[in-house]
Amino acid sequence: MTFQEACQKLNFTPSLSNAPLIKRKAFVPNIPFPVTSLWQQAAKRFIASSHKILMAQSKIIEYLSQRGFTLDTIQHFSLGWNSQDLFEERGNWGIPPEINENGYPRRQWLPQGIVIPTYVNHEPMKIKIRRSAWTKEDSLPKYVEISGSSQSLSIYGDKSKPIIIVESELDAMLIQQEAGHLICSLALGGVSKKPDAQTHRWLSLAPLILLSLDFDEAGKKKYAFWMTLYPNLRPWPTPCAKSLGDAITIFSIDVLKWINSGLI
Repeated sequence: MTFQEACQKLNFTPSLSNAPLIKRKAFVPNIPFPVTSLWQQAAKRFIASSHKILMAQSKIIEYLSQRGFTLDTIQHFSLGWNSQDLFEERGNWGIPPEINENGYPRRQWLPQGIVIPTYVNHEPMKIKIRRSAWTKEDSLPKYVEISGSSQSLSIYGDKSKPIIIVESELDAMLIQQEAGHLICSLALGGVSKKPDAQTHRWLSLAPLILLSLDFDEAGKKKYAFWMTLYPNLRPWPTPCAKSLGDAITIFSIDVLKWINSGLI
Protein backbone atom coordinates (compact mmCIF):
# COMPACT_ATOMS: atom_id res chain seq x y z
CA MET A 1 0.00 0.00 0.00
CA THR A 2 0.94 3.63 -0.37
CA PHE A 3 1.08 5.72 2.81
CA GLN A 4 -2.30 7.29 1.96
CA GLU A 5 -3.90 3.88 1.33
CA ALA A 6 -2.57 2.58 4.65
CA CYS A 7 -4.05 5.58 6.49
CA GLN A 8 -7.44 4.96 4.89
CA LYS A 9 -7.28 1.28 5.78
CA LEU A 10 -6.59 2.13 9.44
CA ASN A 11 -9.08 5.04 9.46
CA PHE A 12 -6.17 7.21 10.59
CA THR A 13 -5.65 10.90 9.83
CA PRO A 14 -1.96 11.84 9.99
CA SER A 15 -0.86 15.13 11.46
CA LEU A 16 2.48 16.77 10.70
CA SER A 17 2.20 19.53 13.29
CA ASN A 18 4.22 17.66 15.90
CA ALA A 19 6.31 15.52 13.58
CA PRO A 20 10.08 15.88 14.09
CA LEU A 21 12.14 17.09 11.17
CA ILE A 22 14.33 14.35 9.75
CA LYS A 23 17.61 15.50 8.29
CA ARG A 24 19.18 13.17 5.77
CA LYS A 25 22.92 12.91 5.82
CA ALA A 26 24.55 14.03 2.61
CA PHE A 27 26.13 11.17 0.71
CA VAL A 28 29.93 11.31 0.86
CA PRO A 29 31.53 8.68 -1.40
CA ASN A 30 34.69 6.89 -0.33
CA ILE A 31 38.00 7.03 -2.16
CA PRO A 32 39.18 3.39 -2.45
CA PHE A 33 42.80 2.44 -1.86
CA PRO A 34 44.59 1.19 -4.98
CA VAL A 35 45.59 -2.46 -5.13
CA THR A 36 49.27 -3.25 -4.72
CA SER A 37 51.50 -4.48 -7.53
CA LEU A 38 52.27 -7.62 -5.49
CA TRP A 39 48.53 -8.34 -5.22
CA GLN A 40 48.16 -7.91 -8.97
CA GLN A 41 51.02 -10.32 -9.66
CA ALA A 42 49.45 -12.98 -7.43
CA ALA A 43 46.02 -12.28 -8.93
CA LYS A 44 47.30 -12.73 -12.49
CA ARG A 45 48.78 -16.14 -11.61
CA PHE A 46 45.61 -17.28 -9.85
CA ILE A 47 43.28 -16.01 -12.60
CA ALA A 48 45.36 -17.64 -15.35
CA SER A 49 45.58 -21.02 -13.60
CA SER A 50 41.88 -21.08 -12.65
CA HIS A 51 40.86 -20.11 -16.20
CA LYS A 52 42.94 -22.95 -17.61
CA ILE A 53 41.26 -25.37 -15.19
CA LEU A 54 37.78 -24.14 -16.12
CA MET A 55 38.40 -24.59 -19.85
CA ALA A 56 39.07 -28.26 -19.15
CA GLN A 57 35.93 -28.68 -16.99
CA SER A 58 32.98 -29.48 -19.25
CA LYS A 59 30.52 -29.53 -16.31
CA ILE A 60 31.43 -25.98 -15.27
CA ILE A 61 31.21 -24.75 -18.85
CA GLU A 62 27.81 -26.43 -19.14
CA TYR A 63 26.64 -24.73 -15.92
CA LEU A 64 27.72 -21.31 -17.21
CA SER A 65 26.10 -22.07 -20.55
CA GLN A 66 22.79 -22.74 -18.76
CA ARG A 67 23.14 -19.28 -17.21
CA GLY A 68 23.43 -17.84 -20.72
CA PHE A 69 27.22 -17.55 -21.12
CA THR A 70 28.86 -18.29 -24.44
CA LEU A 71 32.35 -19.76 -24.62
CA ASP A 72 33.62 -16.48 -26.09
CA THR A 73 32.28 -14.56 -23.08
CA ILE A 74 33.85 -17.01 -20.62
CA GLN A 75 37.19 -16.46 -22.32
CA HIS A 76 36.75 -12.70 -22.75
CA PHE A 77 36.19 -12.14 -19.02
CA SER A 78 38.75 -14.79 -17.97
CA LEU A 79 36.27 -16.66 -15.80
CA GLY A 80 37.89 -19.50 -13.90
CA TRP A 81 37.34 -22.51 -11.66
CA ASN A 82 39.13 -23.02 -8.35
CA SER A 83 38.86 -26.76 -7.74
CA GLN A 84 39.56 -26.72 -3.99
CA ASP A 85 39.81 -24.39 -1.00
CA LEU A 86 43.25 -22.80 -0.87
CA PHE A 87 44.88 -21.00 2.05
CA GLU A 88 47.90 -18.98 0.98
CA GLU A 89 50.33 -16.69 2.75
CA ARG A 90 48.93 -13.16 2.90
CA GLY A 91 52.39 -11.77 2.24
CA ASN A 92 52.40 -13.44 -1.18
CA TRP A 93 49.45 -11.21 -2.03
CA GLY A 94 50.96 -8.05 -0.58
CA ILE A 95 48.47 -8.02 2.30
CA PRO A 96 49.53 -7.02 5.85
CA PRO A 97 49.60 -9.90 8.38
CA GLU A 98 46.64 -10.40 10.68
CA ILE A 99 45.89 -12.65 13.65
CA ASN A 100 42.57 -14.50 13.61
CA GLU A 101 40.21 -15.02 16.55
CA ASN A 102 42.09 -18.20 17.53
CA GLY A 103 45.43 -16.43 17.78
CA TYR A 104 46.89 -17.84 14.55
CA PRO A 105 48.09 -15.91 11.48
CA ARG A 106 45.21 -15.30 9.08
CA ARG A 107 45.65 -16.78 5.59
CA GLN A 108 44.43 -15.64 2.18
CA TRP A 109 41.33 -17.77 1.63
CA LEU A 110 40.60 -18.79 -1.97
CA PRO A 111 37.45 -20.93 -1.73
CA GLN A 112 36.41 -23.57 -4.23
CA GLY A 113 34.14 -22.12 -6.89
CA ILE A 114 33.81 -19.94 -9.97
CA VAL A 115 36.50 -17.26 -10.16
CA ILE A 116 35.20 -13.87 -11.34
CA PRO A 117 37.93 -11.28 -11.99
CA THR A 118 37.49 -7.56 -12.63
CA TYR A 119 40.00 -5.67 -14.75
CA VAL A 120 40.76 -1.96 -15.17
CA ASN A 121 42.96 -1.07 -18.14
CA HIS A 122 43.80 -4.78 -18.55
CA GLU A 123 45.08 -5.04 -14.95
CA PRO A 124 43.27 -7.16 -12.32
CA MET A 125 41.65 -5.04 -9.62
CA LYS A 126 39.25 -7.44 -7.93
CA ILE A 127 38.54 -11.16 -7.62
CA LYS A 128 35.23 -12.62 -6.49
CA ILE A 129 34.59 -16.34 -6.08
CA ARG A 130 31.12 -17.88 -6.23
CA ARG A 131 31.45 -20.69 -3.71
CA SER A 132 30.36 -24.09 -4.97
CA ALA A 133 29.94 -25.39 -1.41
CA TRP A 134 27.56 -22.61 -0.32
CA THR A 135 24.14 -23.49 1.13
CA LYS A 136 21.33 -21.34 2.54
CA GLU A 137 22.30 -22.46 6.04
CA ASP A 138 25.93 -21.35 5.51
CA SER A 139 27.18 -18.57 7.81
CA LEU A 140 29.73 -17.55 5.16
CA PRO A 141 28.68 -15.66 2.00
CA LYS A 142 27.95 -17.23 -1.39
CA TYR A 143 30.27 -14.71 -3.06
CA VAL A 144 33.65 -14.12 -1.44
CA GLU A 145 35.69 -11.05 -2.35
CA ILE A 146 39.38 -11.92 -2.13
CA SER A 147 41.29 -9.83 0.41
CA GLY A 148 43.31 -7.02 -1.12
CA SER A 149 40.81 -6.46 -3.95
CA SER A 150 39.87 -2.91 -4.88
CA GLN A 151 36.75 -1.62 -3.13
CA SER A 152 35.65 0.28 -6.23
CA LEU A 153 32.65 -1.06 -8.15
CA SER A 154 33.08 -3.22 -11.26
CA ILE A 155 32.43 -1.52 -14.61
CA TYR A 156 32.05 -3.40 -17.90
CA GLY A 157 31.75 -1.84 -21.34
CA ASP A 158 31.77 1.60 -22.89
CA LYS A 159 31.39 4.24 -20.15
CA SER A 160 29.97 6.78 -22.62
CA LYS A 161 26.80 4.70 -23.07
CA PRO A 162 23.73 4.60 -20.80
CA ILE A 163 24.34 2.56 -17.66
CA ILE A 164 22.60 -0.35 -15.98
CA ILE A 165 23.32 -1.10 -12.31
CA VAL A 166 23.02 -4.72 -11.14
CA GLU A 167 24.20 -6.55 -8.04
CA SER A 168 26.11 -9.47 -9.57
CA GLU A 169 29.26 -9.31 -11.67
CA LEU A 170 28.06 -12.36 -13.60
CA ASP A 171 24.80 -10.58 -14.48
CA ALA A 172 26.75 -7.51 -15.61
CA MET A 173 28.90 -9.68 -17.89
CA LEU A 174 25.80 -11.33 -19.37
CA ILE A 175 24.32 -7.93 -20.20
CA GLN A 176 27.53 -6.98 -21.97
CA GLN A 177 27.42 -10.21 -23.93
CA GLU A 178 23.87 -9.57 -25.15
CA ALA A 179 23.63 -5.77 -25.25
CA GLY A 180 27.11 -4.30 -24.83
CA HIS A 181 26.63 -2.26 -27.99
CA LEU A 182 23.78 -0.40 -26.25
CA ILE A 183 24.71 -0.14 -22.60
CA CYS A 184 27.47 -0.16 -19.97
CA SER A 185 27.11 -2.44 -16.94
CA LEU A 186 27.97 -1.54 -13.35
CA ALA A 187 28.08 -4.40 -10.81
CA LEU A 188 27.80 -3.49 -7.14
CA GLY A 189 28.98 -6.87 -5.90
CA GLY A 190 26.49 -6.64 -3.02
CA VAL A 191 23.22 -4.83 -2.40
CA SER A 192 24.72 -2.62 0.32
CA LYS A 193 27.68 -1.43 -1.77
CA LYS A 194 27.74 2.28 -2.67
CA PRO A 195 29.58 4.17 -5.40
CA ASP A 196 33.10 5.40 -4.76
CA ALA A 197 34.02 9.02 -5.53
CA GLN A 198 35.09 8.45 -9.14
CA THR A 199 32.09 6.26 -9.94
CA HIS A 200 29.76 8.78 -8.29
CA ARG A 201 31.00 11.58 -10.55
CA TRP A 202 30.54 9.37 -13.61
CA LEU A 203 27.01 8.34 -12.62
CA SER A 204 26.03 11.95 -11.91
CA LEU A 205 26.86 12.88 -15.52
CA ALA A 206 25.26 9.85 -17.17
CA PRO A 207 22.31 10.60 -19.51
CA LEU A 208 20.39 7.57 -18.24
CA ILE A 209 20.82 4.95 -15.51
CA LEU A 210 18.72 1.80 -15.30
CA LEU A 211 18.62 0.33 -11.78
CA SER A 212 18.09 -3.43 -11.61
CA LEU A 213 18.82 -4.62 -8.08
CA ASP A 214 17.72 -8.13 -7.12
CA PHE A 215 13.96 -8.04 -6.60
CA ASP A 216 13.98 -9.30 -3.02
CA GLU A 217 13.41 -7.53 0.30
CA ALA A 218 17.04 -6.37 0.56
CA GLY A 219 17.08 -5.07 -2.99
CA LYS A 220 13.73 -3.27 -2.80
CA LYS A 221 14.84 -1.37 0.30
CA LYS A 222 17.82 0.10 -1.56
CA TYR A 223 15.91 1.56 -4.52
CA ALA A 224 15.08 4.76 -2.59
CA PHE A 225 18.77 5.48 -1.88
CA TRP A 226 19.74 5.28 -5.55
CA MET A 227 16.68 7.18 -6.80
CA THR A 228 17.38 10.03 -4.37
CA LEU A 229 21.02 10.17 -5.40
CA TYR A 230 20.59 10.26 -9.19
CA PRO A 231 17.64 12.06 -10.83
CA ASN A 232 18.70 10.51 -14.17
CA LEU A 233 17.89 7.03 -12.82
CA ARG A 234 15.01 4.75 -13.83
CA PRO A 235 14.06 1.63 -11.83
CA TRP A 236 14.26 -1.34 -14.20
CA PRO A 237 13.96 -4.63 -12.29
CA THR A 238 14.44 -7.92 -14.06
CA PRO A 239 11.14 -9.31 -15.38
CA CYS A 240 9.75 -12.61 -14.06
CA ALA A 241 12.44 -13.35 -11.47
CA LYS A 242 14.55 -12.03 -8.61
CA SER A 243 17.70 -11.55 -10.70
CA LEU A 244 18.87 -11.73 -14.28
CA GLY A 245 20.53 -15.11 -13.73
CA ASP A 246 17.22 -16.58 -12.53
CA ALA A 247 15.28 -14.90 -15.35
CA ILE A 248 17.56 -16.56 -17.92
CA THR A 249 17.79 -20.04 -16.38
CA ILE A 250 14.10 -20.30 -15.44
CA PHE A 251 12.27 -18.16 -18.00
CA SER A 252 14.80 -17.77 -20.85
CA ILE A 253 14.13 -14.04 -21.13
CA ASP A 254 15.42 -12.05 -24.07
CA VAL A 255 18.09 -9.83 -22.46
CA LEU A 256 18.51 -7.60 -25.50
CA LYS A 257 14.77 -6.95 -25.72
CA TRP A 258 14.65 -6.15 -21.99
CA ILE A 259 17.53 -3.65 -22.28
CA ASN A 260 16.05 -2.09 -25.43
CA SER A 261 12.74 -1.54 -23.64
CA GLY A 262 14.50 0.25 -20.80
CA LEU A 263 16.26 2.64 -23.16
CA ILE A 264 13.11 3.79 -24.96
